[in-house]
Amino acid sequence: MKKRFVVVFITSLLFIVGCKVADDSVTTPDENSVTISGTVIDSTTSKPIEFAVVQILDGGTELSAATTNSSGIFSTSVSISEDKVLTISVIKDGYSSLSSSFSLTTSSSNQSFSVKLLPLTTSIDSVLVTGSVIDSKTGDLLADTEVRFYSNSVALATTKSDASGKFSTQFPMTGTKELKVISVKASYLADTTTVVAVAGQAVNMSTIKMRPLLEAIAGEPASIFIVSQTLDAIGVTESGSPETAKIVFEVQDSSGIPIDLDHAVYVSFRFGASPGGGEILAPGTVKTNDVGQVTVNLTSGTIAGAVQIIAEIDYKGDKITSKPVGIAIHGGLPDLAHFSVGTDQLNYAYYHKLAGVVQVTSLVGDKYTNPVKPNTVVYFSSDAAVIQGSALTNGSGIAGVSLLSGNPLPNDATYGPGFFYIHARTINENEQSISTQTRVLFSGVPVLTASPMSFNVPNGGSQSFTYTVTDQFGNPLAPGNGYSVSISTAGEAGVAGDVSINMPDVQFGSTSFSFVVTDNNADETKSAPATVLISVNGPNGIASLSIAGTVE
Repeated sequence: MKKRFVVVFITSLLFIVGCKVADDSVTTPDENSVTISGTVIDSTTSKPIEFAVVQILDGGTELSAATTNSSGIFSTSVSISEDKVLTISVIKDGYSSLSSSFSLTTSSSNQSFSVKLLPLTTSIDSVLVTGSVIDSKTGDLLADTEVRFYSNSVALATTKSDASGKFSTQFPMTGTKELKVISVKASYLADTTTVVAVAGQAVNMSTIKMRPLLEAIAGEPASIFIVSQTLDAIGVTESGSPETAKIVFEVQDSSGIPIDLDHAVYVSFRFGASPGGGEILAPGTVKTNDVGQVTVNLTSGTIAGAVQIIAEIDYKGDKITSKPVGIAIHGGLPDLAHFSVGTDQLNYAYYHKLAGVVQVTSLVGDKYTNPVKPNTVVYFSSDAAVIQGSALTNGSGIAGVSLLSGNPLPNDATYGPGFFYIHARTINENEQSISTQTRVLFSGVPVLTASPMSFNVPNGGSQSFTYTVTDQFGNPLAPGNGYSVSISTAGEAGVAGDVSINMPDVQFGSTSFSFVVTDNNADETKSAPATVLISVNGPNGIASLSIAGTVE
């Protein structure tokens, strides 16, 4: 088994390539800040690997760390004041871990790496366990540490860590078991921990920290810190994402030494903040082990949101509290009842316009009314014009694309020219396609009519008029258009009614208007010519209509 692991590890090292990226930043002569970035992908599928942990190490000391995003991208930075040989280490459950050395000088430019991790495969009646061993005091990687695995006091396998402190072993096992792991090395205290293993799967253990025999004797508890957490984000119940995260805390004395069994204490756990959807912390209270550590599991409920976990110790009347540990709970898979699509307007003056922009927004929720988990794919299509094909949801469950006006021109079978539908589609928890749609109107050029087309207002009397404004298809014009009615005459007359209109955003109605022309001076009996002017001005275009008549 040891020989097989060494071959895999060396092979995986062949997949890392370093290259330099131009850097225009200004640094001081004494210190150089270098950005280290890159991508991590599966060596067999070339797909990006999310949540891979990337560490930059100086010997056994971690200088910086980052976690890859959904595109497999990571970025971190280190500052050096002297030339160094550093190590980049990449770890991900289910993959062979990878380490490689690279040099940095005080004049080095930014570094970029392309990392390919080799998947670990196991048979259905065996388990593959990997991990690493370090000195708890210095953080140095420990070679030649013997790691033994037991189930109910029955020895299952033994392996040793290599020169980089890493180990890997595969052994027969069925079902799911909690294994006891005992690590032994000369000049160090034996370490005992556990790991849950599932037959047919690979598991990457938390780092084993060995305590030197000459290490100072631990004192009373003084502080509590987080050591590790398996996930930064989990999904709501039945989301298809992991629903449980494991968090490990460590209790230390005033010198920063983990407390031992002689000073073991009970640690309780509580929520500092939570969505209130039935989240569970278990166990609620647990006693520290021989290296001062305790483990709690967070299981999500039905509501997405941020969770803060706090560990507390009540010791001799004093309360020792950890800093809050944050974990995000993301929503589940799309649900049709919580799936919507819309545009920033209902009516656009785009029927004769090329490349007019329509902002299309889809809102996707799960069956519990949470926003779906980020990066859910939404596909878009349209019965007219040209639309971007897909987008990923953000943390609010929103995905947006742009539609550009053009051919084919809209002509809906039910509503006629100018109308069309935009469709959004995604996949629900049953792996079924679900879709929703929204109706849009592209209005055309203005068409203006009025009645009557002549008038003779009697002395002291009035005359009523109606007018309509539509596009060439009888549809209302777009918002932003203005309609005005005025009268010019040598006599005294005025207009009242729908004489100043700002069009609302509608697809139907708001096409018929009326006004009244009134003789404002009954004492004047002399007839005077008059002209009524109706004007349209806005994004659909310009139109006007004059009506000639007299005012007595």
